[in-house]
Amino acid sequence: MIEQNNTDHINDLDTYLNCGRNINKAAKALVIHKNSMYYRISRVEEILGADLQDESVCFSLQLTLKYYKYS
Repeated sequence: MIEQNNTDHINDLDTYLNCGRNINKAAKALVIHKNSMYYRISRVEEILGADLQDESVCFSLQLTLKYYKYS
């Protein structure tokens, strides 16, 4: 699991993707400031070594997260 400093990056990523990669919507859903959401998403990109602007990467991650939730 990608969790550091008591931050659940999986939940951050899942929320971000489910909000259509909209930082403002994701921040509201997580009840955090949008700047915190920008930081968290940049950390996820850094940890995964992935570009979350790439549609195919996001699609693959969303499928993976759906499987992760139900297994």
